[in-house]
Amino acid sequence: MSSTCELIREHVASLLPQQILSPRDLLSYGSRRAVDSCLHQLFKEKLLTRIARGLYVLIESNLDLISAEQIARAKARAFGRTIEKQQESDDCLYFTDGPSSSFQSIKGRIEMCRIAPRKLALCRHKVGLAALQVWRSIAGGKCQDDQLGALLESKERATLLGLSRFLPAWLSNILSGRSCLPVS
Repeated sequence: MSSTCELIREHVASLLPQQILSPRDLLSYGSRRAVDSCLHQLFKEKLLTRIARGLYVLIESNLDLISAEQIARAKARAFGRTIEKQQESDDCLYFTDGPSSSFQSIKGRIEMCRIAPRKLALCRHKVGLAALQVWRSIAGGKCQDDQLGALLESKERATLLGLSRFLPAWLSNILSGRSCLPVS
């Protein structure tokens, strides 16, 4: 019978370059303590590089090819969470259905901000992100007419209407033309 470390070594040998590995991926080979001990040994032997706490890649991996988003997704997967990028930018901010947290990685600090499941569903679509921004702006009393107008004239109006089940009723009514923007 193979030891935990031998099984993990075989698993590591089968990894592709830039493939991210977490201890949770290896728990089928042994106890958490045995997995952590073996990962530490492989790290000391310079077979693995740590890219964030609890995440590793093969030492020969090109770290420039690993993005902050890949690291964030691997970390979320390790904890059974879903994440969506906050916006199309280089920021390391992600929305999650799990608790808010942040951690240091080879790409800098990555933050995960908890939001409600329906808001997370909106984040999966560009027009949904725009609707979320309008939602926050109106709720905060700072909505710009051009912001709402751009959303209403969007080429993705059909997608937006499909996402209306994730929006509050008052915003769905505004977007479908059944109501007007509240006056502050």
